[in-house]
Amino acid sequence: MAINRLNKAEKSIIILYMDDYSYDEVSDITGISVSNVGVKINRIKKKLQHHLKELGYGL
Repeated sequence: MAINRLNKAEKSIIILYMDDYSYDEVSDITGISVSNVGVKINRIKKKLQHHLKELGYGL
């Protein structure tokens, strides 16, 4: 599974995001700034797309 290829911090952020937590809530939970949450989520999404392509899901 692609999400298992992420590190612990990335998993935490993307799972919170997928559970409909706001950027503010993710920021409070993880201790990173709101703007950094947005940047990390975008980078994690790209990383997941790459992993899914490697696994043959061709997104």
